[in-house]
Amino acid sequence: MQIQSLSSCVPCRRPAAPAQSSTEVDCNWSVDAPPDFRSLGEKARDYAVDKTKDLALAVAVTCVNPTTIVQNTVSLLISLGSTGERRTGEYGFALYENSRGVARWIGKSFLQDTTAFTPGCLGFASRKLSQRVMDHENQHALQSLVTGPLYYPGLVFETVRAGLKCGFNSDCIHAISVFELDAERAEKVGLHFPFSG
Repeated sequence: MQIQSLSSCVPCRRPAAPAQSSTEVDCNWSVDAPPDFRSLGEKARDYAVDKTKDLALAVAVTCVNPTTIVQNTVSLLISLGSTGERRTGEYGFALYENSRGVARWIGKSFLQDTTAFTPGCLGFASRKLSQRVMDHENQHALQSLVTGPLYYPGLVFETVRAGLKCGFNSDCIHAISVFELDAERAEKVGLHFPFSG
């Protein structure tokens, strides 16, 4: 573990471990995701509770629209390999803020380190989200629920279509893709039936 002086890593909190001198702190964590000092038992219990809720949510949403089984299974698998602070949305949606594990790896490796992504009934964010961005991601979950098996092909088609126009720049894709335009509308007017206006 690399130890740096306090002046070189502000803002950092002093770790709970008393083994370090008073002038050094551990700065090997993101400011967006502070260290978690809960006991292993507390972490295991919270993980089990969250994953039980995720399983119940995925089953419930899939029962509403059985054609969403693929994206809800993908969401659940990502969730099982991830941790974070669970936040509940509307219409069968939950999002993990300050995600770690598989969700963080997917965001950094495949999604240009985007702030958040929603593969189905569960969303994942690398940091805390404003209510506006939470509504944006919640709208993607509604899109998944309504479009069913066309959700992933539609996302891929729209990303490629928009990317060919603007070189796969994330901001440009958000400005062109009908999925993103619909989600941005939710930021302004609130959640709505997907693609309704």
